[in-house]
Amino acid sequence: MPPLLFLAAADVARCGLGPAETTAAVREAFLALAAGRAAAAPNLHLTPPGRKFSAKAAVLPEAVPGGPGLAVLKWYGSVPANAARGLPEYRPMLLVNDADTGLPLALLDGDWITTARAAATSAVAAQALARAQARRLGLVGCGRQGLAHLETLAALWPLEQVTLHGRGAAGPRRAAARAEALGLRAHIVDDARDAVAGQDIVVSAIGKPAEPTPGFLRAEWVDTGALAVMVDMGLAWVRESLAGFDSIVSDELDPATRRSREALKYDGTLDADLASLLDRPILAGTPARQRQAFVFAGAGLADAAVAAAVYRRAVQLGLGTRLVH
Repeated sequence: MPPLLFLAAADVARCGLGPAETTAAVREAFLALAAGRAAAAPNLHLTPPGRKFSAKAAVLPEAVPGGPGLAVLKWYGSVPANAARGLPEYRPMLLVNDADTGLPLALLDGDWITTARAAATSAVAAQALARAQARRLGLVGCGRQGLAHLETLAALWPLEQVTLHGRGAAGPRRAAARAEALGLRAHIVDDARDAVAGQDIVVSAIGKPAEPTPGFLRAEWVDTGALAVMVDMGLAWVRESLAGFDSIVSDELDPATRRSREALKYDGTLDADLASLLDRPILAGTPARQRQAFVFAGAGLADAAVAAAVYRRAVQLGLGTRLVH
């Protein structure tokens, strides 16, 4: 059995995957799922007091004829108390196996992959639901996920301006500087409504608070024909207002209940999951008259897709460290 390939965070970064590549990888994975060529399991969560351990898994077909299919497992512990210890709340790792032999191939640091797959998943949903010529982006929450979504959407849409709202001043200023470096006009606003109304795409990416807090964004602020992307599982939104969207899609749902298996801040049933939306774009026909929303649940299929793309690029470039069994 060949030695296991270990890709540290620096190795993952050196793979150099851009937004177009990660988005294409995630899109192909969901199309493969719709066609029955990929498989994904519901996420597993273990919740001892004060901690949470989670596993996400998917099996992907070969990227090229004759190449190996890959099975990918993401595993991480989430411990909010780590902040007081000077440690990150979580640090995911991904194990890649050969889908034919079942043998392990690689162990990957999952920090960048986790951020990239969320932005890529949102971009895949936006390709189906947002205006093709979207020029105005509203961003509520200017942390790491907000920046990743800014960079990904700016790479794939002809954006001209971004309106930014966030807690404190440092995050919005950092996001504004990044937007201007990408050639966009950037406006920082104190009122969150100004980052929602008048936008083609609205992204909410607030961090999960230590204590439950009420939402502050309302569906009726979203223009008709616009798309709201809720990377924060809907935390930023007033729960009762979400009925104001004409359709709400997620990256995964339970077909029996038509609800997400994850704890989204949404009480109703979902109109579609991402795989069925791409397979039969039933919601994409009349966006000019509709308010639409994509609520991110964190499907493991997207983690697997980006991890597989990173692994294949690392093999091509000869990156990583071979671990002796």
